[in-house]
Amino acid sequence: MNLRQSLSRERLKQMPITGLLTDLVSWVREPRQEWDVWRAFATMRREAAFLRSGNFPPPDRGRLLIANLSNSICWAQMHSLLAIGLRMEGWTVSVLTSRLHPWANRVFTAHGITDFVYWEDILITDDEITTCEREAAGFMKRDLTFREVKNWQFEGCRLGPQILSTVCRGVRQGAPDIGDPDIRNRIGATLPLGLSTVFRTRRLLDRVQPDLITLVEANYAVFGIIVDVAVARGLNVVQAVQPSRDDAIILKRLTPESRRFHPSSLTPETMALVRNLAWTESHERELHQEFSDRYSGKWFLQARNQPGCLRHSKDEILRDLSLDPSKKTAVLFSHVLWDANLFYGEDLFEDYGDWFIQSIRAACANPRLNWLIKLHPANVWKRSFENASEELAEITLIRKHIGDLPPHVRLLLPDTRISSYSLFETADFGITVRGTTGIELPCMGVRTLTAGTGRYSGLGFTTDFRTREDYLSCLSRLDTLPAMDHDEILLAKKHAYFLFRRRPWLIRSFHSLFHPSQKLHPLYQYFSLNVSSLEEIRQNDDLKKWAVWAGNPLETDYLEPESPRRDLSPTTH
Repeated sequence: MNLRQSLSRERLKQMPITGLLTDLVSWVREPRQEWDVWRAFATMRREAAFLRSGNFPPPDRGRLLIANLSNSICWAQMHSLLAIGLRMEGWTVSVLTSRLHPWANRVFTAHGITDFVYWEDILITDDEITTCEREAAGFMKRDLTFREVKNWQFEGCRLGPQILSTVCRGVRQGAPDIGDPDIRNRIGATLPLGLSTVFRTRRLLDRVQPDLITLVEANYAVFGIIVDVAVARGLNVVQAVQPSRDDAIILKRLTPESRRFHPSSLTPETMALVRNLAWTESHERELHQEFSDRYSGKWFLQARNQPGCLRHSKDEILRDLSLDPSKKTAVLFSHVLWDANLFYGEDLFEDYGDWFIQSIRAACANPRLNWLIKLHPANVWKRSFENASEELAEITLIRKHIGDLPPHVRLLLPDTRISSYSLFETADFGITVRGTTGIELPCMGVRTLTAGTGRYSGLGFTTDFRTREDYLSCLSRLDTLPAMDHDEILLAKKHAYFLFRRRPWLIRSFHSLFHPSQKLHPLYQYFSLNVSSLEEIRQNDDLKKWAVWAGNPLETDYLEPESPRRDLSPTTH
């Protein structure tokens, strides 16, 4: 299907009956599920009645554009609840949405937000369509590699990562062969629409003239291009994502400098505060409590990565896996290969699959260490959500490129009963590209190697490399690396403290709810209000803090104030 045909199909979505047809399909496919959603929505609408009463101050601050091209109830609620704080400060609110997203649109309306801009109504000219088709055809004539596709840009927008993310998720592979006809066809089908999004976004921003844009997803498909165009125009763009804890949201302002930062990262300005922090016993206790909460099952969003996991001692792990207790142990923490993180930083290797296999080869060649290959636990729930039944991509790669693993290399599947925290206590060395383990392990004195740049590489507490040759050479002599020193460990702790304790915006006026279904459900996660009036929201002060920060484009990282109850005596821990 060419671009003109694709855009013509989108125009059919302009019919008012589109949303009703979407509802009908949902009722036919999942009647019980749809009934659950309608009941939850009735409760949601009752809770939010006071938000439809018109008691907000006259709008005089500016226009917020919520970019919400998703039918996710959770996303629409999060946006609606964040918008409360801005509406209380005098902001006008518009929503970028689609008629194919009736549930999201109902959620916005229930919260008193009714100014919708439909994506399918944003059209481009015939000349622009011709330009998109010409650029796409020229690109597809090249002899492409994964890295070349990843780095491809069009008029300042990084289309390459958006295209590859779609392809990787579609085939659930971490190392798709760009020369494969099916992969090339998938790229070719995605590219023209990506190009057209650049022109459509410009027209959208010209029409709405927003002063502030909020979104949950800042990459993937349309979202990444909207952000690139908006940031290039100097607009105030904020990403809001939920971290591993259920009672908080991470807020990141996207600027030309921070656009490629992970939302859960610290800017150089924040890192200056980190380095100057006088570490105290209280900080130490708070960080210890954070790790305990993350791996004790307190937070649902983190616990889904550790279902049924148990604490194991180092001796138990080595004994059960028939490893040599006289050797040091290295743990390679794999990423979800087909859900590749293509947006933050540069990789030493062609892709995650290439890194995974070459690292395991190096492990096989170094029997002076015990090696554990830990497959990412998110494989379990992500595959369940997508009804994936095929063999794990990691298993396929190992069988194809390596074969049987030697006795000193053990594979831990995503559903292992050994908790990640137990591995932290077992490891002498950790290996990742840019995973969260690179933040956690150094706090415990575990030297951690990275195979790419990212949210913490180069800060001073990880071992980073300029080339893949240097990285692989280090793996061959990993057992000779010195232990982390006091200053490295302390810096890692300060960094983790700011990231886990100061960066999350703590929510008080609403809370998270979760559906028990193991499959993807419209109510897998949603929110419930804790308040019944604007006055209660003012008393909570959480939405006020968010709104003030959002309106100040000079601050990139949202930081919660330090707790006033803290022992300020410095510690040397």
